[in-house]
Amino acid sequence: MKTVIDQKNNAITFEVSSKIYAKEIVYKACYVFIDKLYIFLAPTEKKDAITVTLKGKVTLTKKGLEKLEGEFTNELLNCLVRENVSKRNQKVLEQIVGGAMGAALGMGEANSGGDKNEEAEIENNIGDDDSEIEAAIATLRKELEAIETEDSYEEDTLGIREITLDPIEPKPAKVAAGGKKNKQPKKKTNVRKK
Repeated sequence: MKTVIDQKNNAITFEVSSKIYAKEIVYKACYVFIDKLYIFLAPTEKKDAITVTLKGKVTLTKKGLEKLEGEFTNELLNCLVRENVSKRNQKVLEQIVGGAMGAALGMGEANSGGDKNEEAEIENNIGDDDSEIEAAIATLRKELEAIETEDSYEEDTLGIREITLDPIEPKPAKVAAGGKKNKQPKKKTNVRKK
């Protein structure tokens, strides 16, 4: 099917190959245009393509309708590339998030969700073009190591976790300028009696 422009109905109809673009990619591209257009999808008789009809919410010229087809096919390509990049980087992202979560929970690298074989596989999947990602991963690992070697929260280096038996103990009375003691009222403790 060739592109059909229907100026009377303010619409353009064309086919998209389902061998190149999966349904999910077509749906994602449609979602981008949902605020500007009415979009109608239908299967073709050949079942190897999807018929797309784009109908403008505002009146468009013939050139405007042709431009819509170009914008839609560009968005299809954009969605396809994003999907491929996302799949390619999925393991790297899982490793980074797993390491960060493990460090945050105090588990270290041993329990961060990955093992040495998985790390080696991820490093092999990273190409030469991904040197920025490698640098970011190296920086994150150094930061995690620095965090893991810092003082533990259990050491209480500031002495703020000291346990007292009576946390609301009255302070000694201060002596006023004339030699008289200022009396402080006793504080009540919230202890329930059975």
